[in-house]
Amino acid sequence: MGTLSRLPIVVLAAVFGLHQGGRLLGLRLTWADAWLDDLLCLPLILALVLAVHRTWRVGHDRYVLPVVQIVVVWIMVTLVFELALPRVDAAFTSDPLDVAAYGVGAVFFQIFLNRPIGAARLVRGVSP
Repeated sequence: MGTLSRLPIVVLAAVFGLHQGGRLLGLRLTWADAWLDDLLCLPLILALVLAVHRTWRVGHDRYVLPVVQIVVVWIMVTLVFELALPRVDAAFTSDPLDVAAYGVGAVFFQIFLNRPIGAARLVRGVSP
């Protein structure tokens, strides 16, 4: 069972890791420091959720997350990181652009990652 197309997930995780590593080394990129993690957050979280569903819940690679689940995760992440945490910890700030970045990440996940394994082969007319 392939569970997920690994290359996009590896690329997203590598970009996240490189950014965090750069921050540890003192590199500052204003846009990336403000929104890159927020942009990558939902594709990585949702890919993990999709892998868990495919591996332990439904047991096949054709399963995709319903749009309503993606929207619910987007709302939950927004509520926690943009409303709840800024109220209890001054290290967190609320930013409407973070909400937009989460949304763009969710749309990216839906378009590019939330696909049945083997769908590309079917489109080209070759059976899986």
